[in-house]
Amino acid sequence: MKTSLLLAAGLVAGLSGSAMAATEVQLDVNGLTAVASGTTFNASFTGSLTLSGDANSSLQSVLLDGAAAGGFTGPFAGALLSFAATFSFVGGNISGVGIAVGVDTNADTVIDDTYTTSVVGGVGNIDADAGVPGAWVVTAKTAGGAFNSATFAGVNVSDFFNMLLPGNFINFKINGSAINGSTRTDNDVDIDIFARTQIIPLPSAVGLASVGLFGVAGVRRRRLA
Repeated sequence: MKTSLLLAAGLVAGLSGSAMAATEVQLDVNGLTAVASGTTFNASFTGSLTLSGDANSSLQSVLLDGAAAGGFTGPFAGALLSFAATFSFVGGNISGVGIAVGVDTNADTVIDDTYTTSVVGGVGNIDADAGVPGAWVVTAKTAGGAFNSATFAGVNVSDFFNMLLPGNFINFKINGSAINGSTRTDNDVDIDIFARTQIIPLPSAVGLASVGLFGVAGVRRRRLA
């Protein structure tokens, strides 16, 4: 898996270094609130997990082919960010739902730019974080991703506009103590959402750990203080 990840990374890097169109866009969202409903949250969890934005949440960066995208007008924090995601699980395996993220680029209480995508059932699961005892990593594949315009948060995403983006995946950490506490809530979840114009296989937990990508899944920018 490590070899396949490196090959995929090399392919993306080679394409981005040429005059060809971008093939991957990454949305780096920090400080979300996760709430679990169901059995104990672990590798065999059955139930639902919701992620939402709050005053401490932010769209911290947008990247194209792994590099900071030009034109980005963020970070977009608090009321300038709209985020909602729901994931359903059966025995630790993802069985559905989707993600919606949007930003208010004009600070006028109107969400101008959006990205929405569906979670693919049967692909993705919950794994123990090899680097942080008691933490869990959720990895999932998404499909049918779509931007509502050719610009998102000031970034030109025309290479991804007017298409349903396949082979996308997400990766985020959950604090086991918090999500299994009395409120079943983790108030500090970071997530990376990738949209691609070509299908890339979903990395396994072992593959992510081998290249140091647990909870990062790419280049992450420093969150807001």
